Amino acid sequence: PNIRDHNKDGYRISDPITTKTINIALFGGSTGYGGNPPIINLITNKLNNKYENKKFAPLNFSVVSSNHNQHIHSILQNSDKYPIDLIIFYGGYNESLQTAFYDPRPGFPYNFKERNELSPLQMLIKKHSVLLQFLEAKYFPNEDKRRVWSDEWSSDIVLNYSSTLEKARKLSKVFTTGRCKKPFLFIFQPFQLDESKGVKNSYVKNVHKPFSKIASQAEDGIDISDVFKSSRDYYIDLSHLNQDGKEIISEAIIKNQKF
Repeated sequence: PNIRDHNKDGYRISDPITTKTINIALFGGSTGYGGNPPIINLITNKLNNKYENKKFAPLNFSVVSSNHNQHIHSILQNSDKYPIDLIIFYGGYNESLQTAFYDPRPGFPYNFKERNELSPLQMLIKKHSVLLQFLEAKYFPNEDKRRVWSDEWSSDIVLNYSSTLEKARKLSKVFTTGRCKKPFLFIFQPFQLDESKGVKNSYVKNVHKPFSKIASQAEDGIDISDVFKSSRDYYIDLSHLNQDGKEIISEAIIKNQKF
């Protein structure tokens, strides 16, 4: 809170936010949080340049490693603090691949089991023993870990994604100002499907393509997952983009007919 461009609540939001502007709230993970400026600020800057008779303000509720299930809680926690006109969920990676690599239970927060469900002694041993981490991952994975990449796990991931979006739609109708005819949008983000970095081929068929279909077919969904399909030049790692990549993302969102 109150460090650099973070407000009293710890978000990258420039207070005060009033009803004099059309206020667009972005809920995402690190890909929504990061940037100089972040994606939501790029979007509102472009809108302010395009429309002289309206002013738009960004509300960046993105939190590193957070997923859409947590963003639902964030709507409930923050809706009475700010006049929100439009809610945007930006994600897809933390709702799927992050789940595969860390706590594999659909919808659970990043690394929740290790961070919140181990005893202090278990946490101490696991944190400081690389050998234990290796042996556990290779020879003694728990039941949840063994499910990762399976058809059942993939189906549960897709179901959690769609059901969470439906909850967000309902909450958006209640907790926004009513000034936007459609108060909710969700965006399926781009990220690399790199087998050398642990992404299984089955994931593309059983999770990534269904996510893409959900976004492309929904009236309030935008699928930009393939915007960098022909180039990896804009990626810093599996999911994060450099600033030029963020510029392209914001432009793709603005130009999308649903937006």
